[in-house]
Amino acid sequence: MASGDEQNATSNLSPRDIFEIQQTWKPLYADAGNYGVELFKRLFHKNPDIKNYFKQFRQLDDDQLSQSMQFRAHVINFMSAFNMAILNLKEPELVIAMMNKLGESHNKRHVKEKDFETLKGVLFRFLIDDLKLGDSKIVSWTRFVDFICLHIIEKLEKN
Repeated sequence: MASGDEQNATSNLSPRDIFEIQQTWKPLYADAGNYGVELFKRLFHKNPDIKNYFKQFRQLDDDQLSQSMQFRAHVINFMSAFNMAILNLKEPELVIAMMNKLGESHNKRHVKEKDFETLKGVLFRFLIDDLKLGDSKIVSWTRFVDFICLHIIEKLEKN
């Protein structure tokens, strides 16, 4: 295995994966509000029931969502959590603790594993269709998203 391809036993991410993820994430996080709003609008279109978790803006249409400061605040929180995970990938135990906390907070809102699976699908369609990421970058992103989702989902439906 070439240097840079050795996978971490905890995260299954190699240094090369971490580099690819961090590099492709930078432009997204630079415009976190707009990219996040678009991602969530696509999520709500893919599964409108997910919007029911958000009582403050479940009745809003796409244009109203884009203008809602409460919605944008949630989007920024989401993108910030993603960013913190990405910035700390060299410390997978820290990322696990962050994702467990995120899972616990979503458990309180009765979010289900299938909802995170839907989000994963929407995210990957975005990465492939809009960002035109190639196969090697998608492999890296798949490892990353599987890693974080595992540690979010393990805290869902536990009470």
